Amino acid sequence: MNKRLPWVLFAAASMAAVAASARPSGWRRWGKRHGPCLGPSTDLLQDGNMPARPFQDVMVLTVAGAITQPNRGPSTPLDVLASKLNLSFGSARTFGLQELQQAPAAAFWAKLEYDAKKHHLSGPPVLDVLARAGATGDSFTVHGVDGYSPSLTVDEARRLNCILATHLDGRPLAVGQLGPLWLVCDPKKDPDYKEKSLSERFERAPWGTFFITVPPAPPAAAAGRSAEAPAAMT
Repeated sequence: MNKRLPWVLFAAASMAAVAASARPSGWRRWGKRHGPCLGPSTDLLQDGNMPARPFQDVMVLTVAGAITQPNRGPSTPLDVLASKLNLSFGSARTFGLQELQQAPAAAFWAKLEYDAKKHHLSGPPVLDVLARAGATGDSFTVHGVDGYSPSLTVDEARRLNCILATHLDGRPLAVGQLGPLWLVCDPKKDPDYKEKSLSERFERAPWGTFFITVPPAPPAAAAGRSAEAPAAMT
C-alpha cells in the first residue's frame, strides 16, 4: 500500500466533525432541495450572514472534473484537505453523508485485509453516484483522506461491483476505521481473485474516500459514447 501521509490524523478529525453533525436526507430530495455545499466553501450574503435556508446535510464527498450536474462553485483556500492533495476544481458535485447512507445500496461479503475476517459491506454503487454528478468520462480517480488515490475505469467499476461503502456489518462506517465512506470493490468479481494475496485484493480501495476526479474521455471515445453516457454510469 502507498505511504500514509503524516497529516492523516488532521483529516480524520475533520471528517469526524462532519459526520457528527450530519442530518437525514435522501435521493428523492436531491433535485429540488440540494443546492451549493453548506460546508467550507459556503457563499455568504452581502451582510456577512449565512443564506436564509435550512441546513440540509453535511457534505462528505466531492466529485469534480468531467461532470454536467455540479451543485457548488470553484475550490477555495478553505478546501484545506483538497488543497493539501493538490486537488482544485472550477465546479463540483457534493454529496451528503445521510444521502449516501440512505441511497439504494448494493452489498457483498468479503474477507478484509485488516483482520482477515469476513464482513458484510453495503453502500451505493459508485457508478450511481457518478451518474448523479453527470459524469461523462470513462474512468475516475478516487482519493482517500491520506492521499491514496487509485484509478478505475467505468467498465472495471461495473464488472467488479464497486461501491461507496457506508456500512460494515450493518453499522455505519466510522471515522478512524474505514469511513465514513470507503470505495471498495467485490474481490470475488476479480478474475485473478484466487491468485492474489489478501492485501492485493484491496489495492484499489482507499478508506476515508472523500473526493473523486473524473478526467475527460478521449475525444474519439467521448463522441462515440455521448448518446449512451448516462446509461453507462448507472
